[in-house]
Amino acid sequence: MVSEFAIARALYNAARDVNREEYFNEQVMRYRLIVREVTGRTRDGAVLDLGLGQGHVATALARLGYHAFGLDYYPGENYNDRTAQADDFTSALAVQGVEVRHCDLQTDPFPFDDDSMDIVILAEVLEHLWASIDHPLRQIARVLKPGGHVIITTPNAASLLNRLNLLLGKSVDTSLDSMYYLPSYMRHCREYTLAEVCEVASRAGLTPVQAECYSYNFYRTRLPDRDGRHVFSDRFLLNSGKQVRKLLAQPLLSAIPSLRDNLMVTARKPS
Repeated sequence: MVSEFAIARALYNAARDVNREEYFNEQVMRYRLIVREVTGRTRDGAVLDLGLGQGHVATALARLGYHAFGLDYYPGENYNDRTAQADDFTSALAVQGVEVRHCDLQTDPFPFDDDSMDIVILAEVLEHLWASIDHPLRQIARVLKPGGHVIITTPNAASLLNRLNLLLGKSVDTSLDSMYYLPSYMRHCREYTLAEVCEVASRAGLTPVQAECYSYNFYRTRLPDRDGRHVFSDRFLLNSGKQVRKLLAQPLLSAIPSLRDNLMVTARKPS
């Protein structure tokens, strides 16, 4: 079993080497949950990170001894020059031991052999898919080795916040500004409940073996921006109305986990 210290060290080294520190600081608790789940399933082997974002998780896994792959349409965040950015991103991650390939996750065959991956990560991607959810899940099932696992994380459509917003007559869908000004791959097209994510995996021939709701950012506090950058503390501080609301909601979230903000489902390919 990989220690929490080793996981944290690998992730923070990845943040240093890959950069995008601001995004890392916002997502690090979710990253730790994913890496912990990977290391709990297999100590080595081939891991594919789909829609790998900034590459922090894939880089950390490479540092922990895994054969790390990434697959994305246009990885990186410079949407003004996607092709150049993708090439730069691929080269930067190659230095870190991560092999990045490119395709449209929703329509293209994944550029990997059948039964070639021990773990596939689909983290915060499902909610962005607008053309197909069946195709990528069936491709995941194809490239997984028998007995391999897919780890899926996504926002919880049935979260307490969403339920309260609906009760107040507010929308829980993507904002109108996002619909007008963001390309489809950047906005949330649909969010899912825990049962729905399990069903999505099952329809692809995968067997859910673990399903849970969690709130990965409860113990993190956003501090005043510094030099135009978001700053976070790993301690819980009552420094804003949002923090007070989080504290008041915690007993309810502890008693009813299905109200938490995020979902994680691990599903296994039959042997």
